[in-house]
Amino acid sequence: MQSIWGAVLGIGLQARTIALHPNGALLAFGQIAAAGALAAGLTQVVTGVLADRRRARGLDRRPYLVLGITAAVPALFWFYGAGDFGHFAASVIALQIGMNLAVGPYQALIPDYFTPDRTGRAASWMAAVQSLGNACGAIAATVLAQGTRLAGTLSALLIASAIVTTAHMRAIPLLPFRTQAMPATRAAIDLFISRGILNVGFFTVVGYMYFYVHDTLHVANATPVTGTLVLVFTAAGALGAILAGKPSDRFDRRVVVNAGASVFVAGLLIFVCLQSRGAAYAGAGVGGAGWGAFIASDWALGCVVLPRNAMGAAMGVWNLAVIGAQIVAPVLTSALVVTLHVSHAWQAPIAFVLAGCEALAGMVWIWRIPRSLATVSHETERE
Repeated sequence: MQSIWGAVLGIGLQARTIALHPNGALLAFGQIAAAGALAAGLTQVVTGVLADRRRARGLDRRPYLVLGITAAVPALFWFYGAGDFGHFAASVIALQIGMNLAVGPYQALIPDYFTPDRTGRAASWMAAVQSLGNACGAIAATVLAQGTRLAGTLSALLIASAIVTTAHMRAIPLLPFRTQAMPATRAAIDLFISRGILNVGFFTVVGYMYFYVHDTLHVANATPVTGTLVLVFTAAGALGAILAGKPSDRFDRRVVVNAGASVFVAGLLIFVCLQSRGAAYAGAGVGGAGWGAFIASDWALGCVVLPRNAMGAAMGVWNLAVIGAQIVAPVLTSALVVTLHVSHAWQAPIAFVLAGCEALAGMVWIWRIPRSLATVSHETERE
């Protein structure tokens, strides 16, 4: 799944928007990204509820993975084959719907199979593999032309990984499912808000990295350089996620979340202050390691704070923080750029400054979650 997003959100969406809508590409990108994210959010909420009903009958979530991938593959070929901006916009929405039929149920797999005292390590490995998937997508988008060959390669990765995952799901036991409503607790709401704010910063960086390379670093063929930066970011993210696994099961997960987010902000400072190709690679490595640690620890925290036995619906709602961030990030950044009337060369650095401020706000907000919910001892006692 993440190989798709690594290629599409990191490179393909921007490159195809510039090719099909060269006049006003940055604003067009914001509009199409927001529309796709809205479709993704609606899909995840509905699918999460349906997947929980299936779990309540003692069944697993495999059909939703299969259904989502079946819908995503033709949408992926449409995305890379669309010949005009209208069809391209429709393909983005179709791809978001197909992928998000599977994403919510997929993210609920950790609490389906792992007890709370193991969720930190499980989340760290899942986040690490996701980072590697992002790297594979970035490599594919960089090496292959934006067309049928790239769509076929990404589809093959998606189908092959789905076969492995669904086969393994049949071989391991599900944890018991108890019918439980999804309470809107203060901790869950605060986690949602913190996650959402931090992800606005992340998607601001993802969305404007291509423009940073093209307009700020003045690289005419921005795809290879952007792809390499995404690769460095995601490879470092895998390492950061692995390193955050044990601390997430031993210490206050709010501290681990903020440690990762702080390193992510440090990476952004390198981008903004130095503005060279070498510094960009350093910033991608530092920022990626921090983001990987954040994702792993935040996911582990979510597995505890959210209701364990309504996890599909909970993850669907929780992921609205990510999807909402995809909507807010380009809209907010575009509004700021237009208001400040900055030159093309400074539009992306201004976006990165905004991303850092958003990340800091999310770091502050997460302290509203009680310490008792963020520590391992409480989870073990409750289980």
